[in-house]
Amino acid sequence: MCLQSYANSSEYGNFWKQLRQGQAQKGTFERRNKAGETLWLEATYFPIKANGQVIKIMKIASDVTGSTIESLNKESVLTALNRSLATIEFDPKGNILTANDNFLSTVGYPVSQIAGKHHRIFCDESFYSENPSFWQDLESGQFKSGRFLRRNSHGEAVWLEATYNPIFDTSGKVVKVIKFASDITKQVEKSEAVSQASDIAYSTSVETAQIAKQGSDLLSDSVAVSVGISDKVKEASGKIQQLNTKSQSIEAIVSTIKEIADQTNLLALNAAIEAARAASIAALSASRLV
Repeated sequence: MCLQSYANSSEYGNFWKQLRQGQAQKGTFERRNKAGETLWLEATYFPIKANGQVIKIMKIASDVTGSTIESLNKESVLTALNRSLATIEFDPKGNILTANDNFLSTVGYPVSQIAGKHHRIFCDESFYSENPSFWQDLESGQFKSGRFLRRNSHGEAVWLEATYNPIFDTSGKVVKVIKFASDITKQVEKSEAVSQASDIAYSTSVETAQIAKQGSDLLSDSVAVSVGISDKVKEASGKIQQLNTKSQSIEAIVSTIKEIADQTNLLALNAAIEAARAASIAALSASRLV
């Protein structure tokens, strides 16, 4: 009924040695049925004595194959999760019971420094302000999952994708909470960097558009100023032309006046000459009379 490897082991030999010494044995035992299939028996082996000597062994057993296989499957799943994920266990109030190496490596604590302490040692104060009933919900059997910001032993940000799983006893009471988590800090930081780059690109685009509009407005203003200057230049040119025309008219008038003046002076000169001549003739006539 036993596996040959187990039947040949020292463990199996010691099992029967203790029975012969009168020590009862109990537990869940793996056995084989007639077809070679696995059986799991919840059994107790009782040494039966006569005159102080063990004369036979009585075994009382029940077939627990179904429940044991289910339990082993669950255990294998937990073992696989424990190997690949950061795992930590809490009591229903949030006090730390234990944690695996993956979790301890992620937060940078040895288990001796966190066992017995409350979950809040990993959290910012804002977490419990925003989630005041976090552990009450878990204690009532509510499942929690999401992306959580936590702090390692150096106070550095650690982002965890995690689930908080209430574990129930046979009466349906939550006896502990197991948390499975993955460290996604690098992914979150990368995502935030991409988001920041996107924001910068958008801001730059908006600023560039604003600068372009300002340049366009400035160019329009410059064109308007240029047109205004051109109009002013044309207006000034017209006025200068008018001044030139008026200047020429003035020069003509001045020339005319000068000619008149010259003629007037000439007439006056002639009059003076004639007067002098007349005076000379009069004087000559007077002298002859004398």
